[in-house]
Amino acid sequence: MSHPPEQDLALYATKDLTFFSRLSVSRHVRTCQACAEALHDYREITADLALSEPEIPDWDNLAGEMRANIRLGLEAGACVPSVAPAPAVSWFNPRLALAMASLMFLLGAGIILRPDQPKPVPTVVASQQQSVKVDTEGVTITNVFYME
Repeated sequence: MSHPPEQDLALYATKDLTFFSRLSVSRHVRTCQACAEALHDYREITADLALSEPEIPDWDNLAGEMRANIRLGLEAGACVPSVAPAPAVSWFNPRLALAMASLMFLLGAGIILRPDQPKPVPTVVASQQQSVKVDTEGVTITNVFYME
């Protein structure tokens, strides 16, 4: 039988375990006396902590310490000699320029070298002495000839 880790028992005591972990630990605690005792100890510790008064911090003292730390940090920064100015930001990126040029080349080559689209070939559907019916991609055209 494998026991759950101690942190799982402590989290189970405070009801902070996930659903499936809680089911697993609950099933194990029902059959294992040692883990049930450890769980009881964790619940007692949790109850004792809940009953104790929280320590109220001295906010004025904390504010004074924060001001002193900020002042100390500013003074330390003033002591450090300034380093060389940051290099100017360059918006030109050679890799990006090369990638864009490659894309433009491929786009241009695709436009210039595209295969010609086949032209529709008219099909004569019917021809009579005075008219001709021609079918081009589903469109029928009738030409009538008048002879005098």
